[in-house]
Amino acid sequence: AGPSMAVSAAETVKRLGRRWAGVGPEAAEMFAGTRVDLTFDDACMRADEFGAELIVCDALDFVGPAVAATLKVPWAVHGIAGSMPPQFARALDERWASQLAQRGLTGTARLAYVDPYPDLLHGEGAPLAEDRMPVRIMPYDRSDAVYESPAFGQPAPRVLITLGTTFQDRDMEREFVRSVAKAGFNVLVTGSADDETAQAPNVRYVGFMPLARILPDADLVVSAGGTGTVLSALASGLPMVIRPVAADHPINAARAEKLGAARVVTDPADVGAAAQEVLGDPAFRQAARAVQERNQALPSPAEVLRSLVALSEARL
Repeated sequence: AGPSMAVSAAETVKRLGRRWAGVGPEAAEMFAGTRVDLTFDDACMRADEFGAELIVCDALDFVGPAVAATLKVPWAVHGIAGSMPPQFARALDERWASQLAQRGLTGTARLAYVDPYPDLLHGEGAPLAEDRMPVRIMPYDRSDAVYESPAFGQPAPRVLITLGTTFQDRDMEREFVRSVAKAGFNVLVTGSADDETAQAPNVRYVGFMPLARILPDADLVVSAGGTGTVLSALASGLPMVIRPVAADHPINAARAEKLGAARVVTDPADVGAAAQEVLGDPAFRQAARAVQERNQALPSPAEVLRSLVALSEARL
């Protein structure tokens, strides 16, 4: 329902009269302001036609709760990152309150906060939602995906380089590949081949491959720190090297490093040396495996869904 995120972002820039980066009041306008304005009517119509009885939305989606308030159905949040900076959370809440008032709606209490972030990654003493419902991290998979482990001419640890699905920077990716290959590792790269770096004998491009297929073939993950990549690596017990760029990257990187499962760098050219450090110290792998073990003990997504449906039926 509604326009693409790119259209919403462009409209937000038009409203603000400037571009922005990171979390703050500008991003709050994007998610709780512009996106609701451009999507609410269409989403309400579609949800009503569908006969929605439960709405699940991500933590930055304010269309879902607005639709739930309109149709008088229960709703739940699925987390997409760790806890948000307090000033950003306040800005979102204030903008959301103005949207409800504008439409004459009364917000309803959510059923639960489905949280894919492991306790260890939240950090000691971090505030957790009272209605928190932990869920096991399941790296993305696709039934029709076919992955064949590529052969390399030399035995060496395999380092996966991936920039995920929302952030693309071929220059930085190229620097990652050069640095890791020069450090002596065999390199797996998601996405399409780069004419310059694909010629290296220890580099293999594997295409847009689901992480569930490729992570078992890796010893370490290099990324920009996107939530999906970080959580999937930890769920697989793999240490990381992270060069954060934007959005929640710095938060994810700092938490993974504090946990002892990652090294954070500021220069893409340093990822090769950082990979040598991480793979040379078993403590990084041990920290990642500790998260993996905790994750495997959590309820599966299917189990959590059944719990949400039961709560929803009780609320109705």
